[in-house]
Amino acid sequence: MVPIGGIPCIFFAPFRVFRGRIAFRIPISRFIPATLNYYPKTANRCGKMNLYIIEGAARPPAMRTATRLPEFIIRATAVEDVPLILDFIRGIADYERLLHEVVATEEILTETLFGDKPSAEVLIGEWAGEPVAFVVFFHNFSTFMGRPGIYLEDLFVKPEWRGKGVGKILLQYLARVAKQRNCSRFEWNVLDWNEPALKFYHSLGAEPMDEWTIHRVSSNALDALAEAGEWQVLDE
Repeated sequence: MVPIGGIPCIFFAPFRVFRGRIAFRIPISRFIPATLNYYPKTANRCGKMNLYIIEGAARPPAMRTATRLPEFIIRATAVEDVPLILDFIRGIADYERLLHEVVATEEILTETLFGDKPSAEVLIGEWAGEPVAFVVFFHNFSTFMGRPGIYLEDLFVKPEWRGKGVGKILLQYLARVAKQRNCSRFEWNVLDWNEPALKFYHSLGAEPMDEWTIHRVSSNALDALAEAGEWQVLDE
């Protein structure tokens, strides 16, 4: 994009057919609406950028979304938010008594969240402009359903902002994203000692999967498992 006076210069045509669907190009003169779900396209050499609203397609979260709480909004993140995201990660790790396990750095998060192939998505909840909560999520897949799901890796509300309904709104918003993306389910893990969280999630209709046990291979065990086999690449 070529900025004019600090404002992106955006040009549009009426519509375009995209994968068999009509994608309307919406004119925007100065501001992108807070509730717009859009697909940004890389700016070309003329400084033009197209934003596509695609009927029936999976959509990324809106840049900024108002909620039922007048001062609380949910917004998408950009690479400039990496220090803030790391602060939230350390905050939830400290709450879960796992701060000693955090090895993530700003450099790692920049690559994994905002590189060529982002591994997860992050949303920030703001109260009157102040970041008070965040969520990290990504897609998994159900072979039985034949459809993707959303896995919630982290949801954290700063202690001083709890009790205002912020966490519930964030979960409702992610449920909405799941429906928009044609997901079959929305799931997460909870520490078994976190009774307040367990009761809260149960009140929202979440069901514990008691018959399942999580298995994890990491660190030295992951290295050993990966090196145990013998492989020969036949085709590239």
